[in-house]
Order: sequence, then structure tokens, then C-alpha cells
Amino acid sequence: MLAENPTLPLTPAPFRIVLVEPEIPANTGAIARLCAATRSELHLVHPLGFRLDDAAVRRAGMDYLDRAVIREHRSLAESLPPGARPWLLSARATRGLWEAEFARGDFLVFGRETQGLPRDWVAR
Repeated sequence: MLAENPTLPLTPAPFRIVLVEPEIPANTGAIARLCAATRSELHLVHPLGFRLDDAAVRRAGMDYLDRAVIREHRSLAESLPPGARPWLLSARATRGLWEAEFARGDFLVFGRETQGLPRDWVAR
């Protein structure tokens, strides 16, 4: 899997999409395709529920995967550098998505498909 693509411009990514312990390979592949098309970064927090070379990831990512910037992390905290602006997106959120004022380079954080984000992070 491609960690960084040197052909992409060095300007800040529009968004940084963080998937915390994703479980469904096809979802991750489709999100990687979206990230490649929008020049956003994809950050994957381990453990993953599949291998990145899984056929379902490749199928859903199609030929965009080679253009995606994908970074892997051992923890959610590790995926957010100092000064990061994380937005935790959850079905249990108290504010609606449309109320947010996103900015270039923000981190959009999504939890596991079946369990969402860790409750201690949502409570912050």
C-alpha cells in the first residue's frame, strides 16, 4: 500500500480522514478512492479488521489507490499531531454536521462501522 505519493502537491490536504479500527475492507477502499479524488489524506488507526492488500479494498479503491495518501497509526492519539483540529463524527453526536465550520487540513474522525468511536473520545 502506498504510504505517500510524491507526485501530489505539497499544499495542505483539504481534509485528513481518520478511520479508527475500520472493519469492512470495501468501505475503506471506497473512502481511499474518495480521498485520492479530493487529494485528502487517509489515516488508518490499527487494528484493522482486514489486510490492506485484501481484494475487497483493491476492488472498491479501483485504480485510485495508487494515488491515495494513506498513513497508518497504532492509536487514535498518534494519528492526531499537535495542533490538529479533529472533528469526531458519530451517530451519538450532540451537534449536527452542518453546524461545523470546517477548515483546510482538519481531521474528520470516524469510528468502527459496528461500534463507532471510543466513548472516552466522544466524551471529550
